[in-house]
Amino acid sequence: MAKLTARGRVESGSLQQSGFTLIEGVMAIAIVGISFVAVFGLVSIADRSLQNTIEKERMKMQARQIVETVAADLQGQCDYTGSWVAAGGGVQCPPFDKKAMPVQQRMARWCQRMEDGLTTSRGDQRTVRVRPLTGGQPCSASNASQRVIEVVLKANGGRAQVVMKQVVYVSP
Repeated sequence: MAKLTARGRVESGSLQQSGFTLIEGVMAIAIVGISFVAVFGLVSIADRSLQNTIEKERMKMQARQIVETVAADLQGQCDYTGSWVAAGGGVQCPPFDKKAMPVQQRMARWCQRMEDGLTTSRGDQRTVRVRPLTGGQPCSASNASQRVIEVVLKANGGRAQVVMKQVVYVSP
């Protein structure tokens, strides 16, 4: 039977429990811990996705700059055809030489900018190619009035890739 004490509390003949049991406390801590792990996993996935997007945007910006520069150089367009392919984990850039032709200087500068701004790994590739719009011949100053400028940039072992093409009309 329950009794009312002088302080207004109800007492019963049995022992009253207040608070949490040990099992309830452990379960609450486990649920909170699992929630933290899940949130941390989502944050790391979102961060990785953001970094990939930033890298791809850098690649697009670089590819646009290369295409625009090559398109503006009507006389020397065919000289831009070249490739830098990854070997041993990094892209091998041509050396920058002040005595070299402007085309080689630009290509060395582009490659170096790609190295500075992007992470490199095995399988990365940077390619600039200029070819006639029709026919499979290599580019030459006399063989085409329409040329295709193609820039292929691959990063993260080929997982991030940007391909940009532009047709340029060259008056004969």
